[in-house]
Amino acid sequence: MKRILFTLLMVVSYMLTSHAANTFTISDVQGRPGEEVTVSVSLDNSDAVSAVDMTILLDRQLTYVDGSCVLNSSRANGHQITAGANDSELRVVIYDLNTNVLKGNSGELFSFKLLLKKEPQTYTLTATSVLGNATGGNIPSSVEPGSVTIRSPKLTVITTKVDYGHIPIRSTYTQNVTIQNSGNERLEVSGVAFSAKEFSTDETLFSIDAGDTKDITINYAPVKHGAISETVTFNSNAINGKQKATLVADPFSVNELHVGSAMGASDEEITISLTMNNMEPIVGVQCEFVLPDQLVYVPNSFEPSPRAAGLNASSIAVDGRLQLILYSVSGAEISGNDGVIGTFKLRLNGNTGWYGLEPQNVVLSNTAAENMTSDVSSGSVEIKSPSLHAESTLLMGNTPANETATAKYQINNYGEVALKIERVVFLAEGYSIAEQLPISIDPWQSTEITVQYKPAVKGHHSTLMNIYTNDPENRVKQVEVSGNVYEPNSLELSGEFTEDGYDLSVSLKNYSEVVAMQMDIHWLNGMNIPSDGIKSSNRLDGLSSTVTKIGNGSYRIIIFSLNNTPIKGNDGEIFTLSYVNNGAGTIDNSVVSIDNLVFSTNKSENVSSESLFSYTIPARLAQSIALDKSEIRLKVAESETLNVTISPSFILNKNVVWRSSDESVATVIDGVVTAHKVGTADITATTTDGSGLSATCRVTVYPTYAESIALDRTEVTLRATETTTLTATVHPDNATNKSVEWSSSDNNVATVENGVVTAHQVGSATITASTTDGSGLS
Repeated sequence: MKRILFTLLMVVSYMLTSHAANTFTISDVQGRPGEEVTVSVSLDNSDAVSAVDMTILLDRQLTYVDGSCVLNSSRANGHQITAGANDSELRVVIYDLNTNVLKGNSGELFSFKLLLKKEPQTYTLTATSVLGNATGGNIPSSVEPGSVTIRSPKLTVITTKVDYGHIPIRSTYTQNVTIQNSGNERLEVSGVAFSAKEFSTDETLFSIDAGDTKDITINYAPVKHGAISETVTFNSNAINGKQKATLVADPFSVNELHVGSAMGASDEEITISLTMNNMEPIVGVQCEFVLPDQLVYVPNSFEPSPRAAGLNASSIAVDGRLQLILYSVSGAEISGNDGVIGTFKLRLNGNTGWYGLEPQNVVLSNTAAENMTSDVSSGSVEIKSPSLHAESTLLMGNTPANETATAKYQINNYGEVALKIERVVFLAEGYSIAEQLPISIDPWQSTEITVQYKPAVKGHHSTLMNIYTNDPENRVKQVEVSGNVYEPNSLELSGEFTEDGYDLSVSLKNYSEVVAMQMDIHWLNGMNIPSDGIKSSNRLDGLSSTVTKIGNGSYRIIIFSLNNTPIKGNDGEIFTLSYVNNGAGTIDNSVVSIDNLVFSTNKSENVSSESLFSYTIPARLAQSIALDKSEIRLKVAESETLNVTISPSFILNKNVVWRSSDESVATVIDGVVTAHKVGTADITATTTDGSGLSATCRVTVYPTYAESIALDRTEVTLRATETTTLTATVHPDNATNKSVEWSSSDNNVATVENGVVTAHQVGSATITASTTDGSGLS
């Protein structure tokens, strides 16, 4: 069954193919624009064909040549052919009134001519056909399309317009124009022409393959300002002839005004420059600035530079707006093309910061009164100012009435330039500063001024101190100054250790006339004052003194006079308290305190400068140190002990530090000196109680000499050339130098070197070993 079905399908396929085997083939032709080309139409037919009706579609670039359609006579059998065309198609009819069948089954059937227009391209010739047989029936057919190729280069300008933009004159600019060969033959460009001489190109002769593009660099060197529109023309062998692109630009002359920048410290004047670079002759300049409060125009400071020597300068400053004008009545030009044309000054009236100088309403006028300004640039001013930082109060403390009160007042400069103190003014009498003015303080530095006050009366005093500076935010620094003045009446304590305790000396410095005193003295429990333990100095002549115990370690001292006799003098000891140590233990570094302190005048006024007072008993220090030997001599490895004595005997810290000046010679540990090698060294003992006392012993280490020397043999017998070794022993074992020298009494018989004896000939010789340490032993 499968085989039978396959056979049937093959039969059907053959039948279909045989019915379709009537095929027209349109030829492929080509030509150049304006030429006539002949198109051939062939027919391969398996059926008998007596009539043909064919419609061929035509592009607008293809025009049928009237009367050119010709029937191939070899296939005509009495047939006739007619052809007619419109804009889009050609219709061809072949027929015979007797319905004869065309001759043959293949080959050209007819041909026709087409006129080629200009657009280079390949155009497909498609067609529809109808075949008729002798009975008038239709015969199936198909058409293989052909083509017509118009061969020619074609120049297409892709970049149709080039805009160079707003550009300065007197420079050269480049832009590219892209062209393409959109044809199908090689394009030959024979020239590039411009409508203005400012344009040029380095490429005027070149070729472009079909379908390729090329960038042409167009140079533009403007010499005049003003907008332009020009063309570039490309000449070539293209069928479409010359092609153009538009070139536009807005060239301008460069006439720029630049404002300079400057830097300065507050309160200074700085100079700002106006600079102009110009291509056009400029006869007038005008610009305006809005100045911040920190920048103040210096009146009449605007001046023309040598470039503008023939022009007049004018300036107007109103409400922070500054207008500057350079003008010439005679039309004088600013000379040159670059450089400063004028300067003006600004006073810096602000603190640290950057401030812009942006020119406005700028006019750079040429001889035709045109504003030729092409650009402006701004400047800036940097102000560097000092910055004062200091306290707003100054406390001068308590000052004795007989002294000048002084206090240090620190002023810091946290700014970027030097802070200058021009004046210091006090609003009350008696105040001043010690330093000379003016004072300059560098950035991030500080200084102190010494405020002085000469007291007039005791009690509280105060004033305002005004410091005048160049800090724009602190022109006047106000400081509240205050203090207190008192009459200086004070105690001083001193003393010394005794065998039983301590003698405490009380001295009085008094500004006032003191007629009576009272004080309570407090010390360690066990530090007692016997009834006769107070001893008055001659400053208390005419006054009485009492000592009363008021508690453990506390006593009240009263000094008085029934007739108001004053204490004599103004400085010195008034009494001594002899304390006995009855079990208080160590009193070194203990504190004696005094309170309830009253100094009375004959008006019963307490003029004591202080109500509390304390005194620390100093630690007892050594007064002398000595070693039991000032010089010792030791042999190597020997030792000797040094003993130290520290006076007085009752001091508490008797420790010392031992040190050797050369530990390679001798060392010391806890006073034990040990010798190590020959030489000298100083052994020092130093106190550790803070007294800084020391004592030194010189140690001399001398060598241990040999006391005997012996050989291991007294006689040896050798044959010639034989050798033997002798050993020399030096005693004692701790001898410093044990080296020996060897010798032979007859080197012809035997020689010796380092104890090795070598026999040479018959005979006898004595071998000797001798010490080298100076002992002379052998």
